[in-house]
Formats: sequence, C-alpha cells, structure tokens
Amino acid sequence: MLSSRSIAVAAFLVLTLTAPPAPAELFTLAASGTIAFNTSSDSSLPLGTPWTFTLTYDTTAPDFDFQVTGSPTSTFGKFNNTASPPALRAFHYDAAGYHVAIDDPADFGPNSELIITFTTVNAIDVNINAPGRFPPLAGGAVSFHADFNAFTMAPIFASDAPPTSATINAQSFDQSTVTLLPPNTSIGGSLITSFAIRPALSADFDQSGAVDHNDLAQWTTNFGAGTKHAQGDANGDARIDGLDFLAWQREQGGSIRATPTAAVVPEPQTMLLLITASSFLRRRAGRRTP
Repeated sequence: MLSSRSIAVAAFLVLTLTAPPAPAELFTLAASGTIAFNTSSDSSLPLGTPWTFTLTYDTTAPDFDFQVTGSPTSTFGKFNNTASPPALRAFHYDAAGYHVAIDDPADFGPNSELIITFTTVNAIDVNINAPGRFPPLAGGAVSFHADFNAFTMAPIFASDAPPTSATINAQSFDQSTVTLLPPNTSIGGSLITSFAIRPALSADFDQSGAVDHNDLAQWTTNFGAGTKHAQGDANGDARIDGLDFLAWQREQGGSIRATPTAAVVPEPQTMLLLITASSFLRRRAGRRTP
C-alpha cells in the first residue's frame, strides 16, 4: 500500500501533466573504447580496460573563437563556462573502478572547453580540467583530453557550432584519441568502439546513458527537496517536482548510446502512481459539498 507521501507525489503529477516540454538545447556526446596505452607508473588501469565517457553541452553557449583567432571566424568554435549560459553542463568518465562525475557547470575548472574545427578537417576536441573531481593517478592530479578528427570524411559538420547531428558515428573519424592525463603521462587509447551525439537526457539522473525505472526511483526519493541533477532535478530550477517527472516521462526508454533503445510503455511504478493519484483526486472531489 502506498504511503501518504507517495499519494501526494502522485497527485502532484496528475496536476502537472499539461506542462510544456523543456527546450531541446542540450546535447550529449557519448563515446566508448578500450585503453591501449599507459605511460604512467599506475597499474590500476591496465591495457584492454574498457572506458566510456559522456559530455553534455549547451548549443546556445557563446563562441569564444576570437580569443584564439583575434576576431570571430566561421571555421573555429571555442566553447567554455566563462559566460552564460555555460557550455559544459555535465561530464562522466568510467574505466573499471575509476569514475569521474561532474554534474554542476560550476565544477568545471579553468581551461575546460569544447573546441570545434570546421575547415578541410572537421574535428572535436574536449578538454576537462576539474581539480578535485578526478581521482588521482600515479600519485598526481588528472585532467582529460579527447580529440576526434575527420580528414578524408569531412565535412561531417554544418558549421563550427557544437555538433548536433545524430548521423555522426565512430566511423565518421579517421583518427581519435581519448586520454586521462596524470602528471607528464597519459592513459588511454585510439580504438573508439562507439560514438553518438543525441539530445541530452535531462532525466538520466544516474547518468547511466538511459532513462529508466532507476531514474524514476531517484526522483521519487527526492521529491520536494534537493537541488542537484543527480537527485532528480531535470530542468535545473533547483526544485524536484512534477516538471522533472514530466521530463522523465517524455524521455523514458531513451538512450544516448550508439544504438538508441525503442520507446517503452511506462514502468509499473509509474502506472501505479498515476492510478493512485487519479483515485485519490476522485475521492477528494466526491467529498466536496456544493
């Protein structure tokens, strides 16, 4: 039997089902591969270790290309978090037991940026410098670099803006590297097994790459409190409420992995909440006096 809190949550959901959809300005780049080189003294990430990373970025962020070129140019894009809206919204990296999670734009440090080259070469460069967010390796601080380069396949972009095309995949690039950078060394590889660009899943609260019942459970637990995305705040308004549930409902079954999953019917937990809410509201209406 559902608690009074669950009934209240469900009632709130029913009352917010007509809210408009969230703007689709955030996109996520997701890639995976295996570690093929380790020039450090740290053996915790041996050769052959699978890795994955995701970067969520805002396509409306300003272009700071002029800081490099001296004046605005249509062939080079430089996007960071030094203005509003911030370009970099979230970053996750996993390799065996090594995990990095950045869910707040304020946690990206200096020199964290997304760079787009749009010339005879089309390239994506990602630099993440977030002191304190990367566990140390080889006894020192770690940063992150990834580059994806299309020489013979270019053009694969339409401009120097942050990419949004879902047609770009691992085969679109001639040369790629993804590396962790401990002091004076590198750990990573050039074998990219998957690459995908998709509209960001704002309701992927556990950053698993898919929106499912685990994210609903996270939202339900933190309903009415909390301010972090990982707790259930899909729209970034620092409140966990019915609007965030609507984001989960729209995105359920979605994936940012290279092969998107098909849409699925609502989870049993969701149906139970909605049915209970409807019954709850009908009983309340039946007790009203004219």
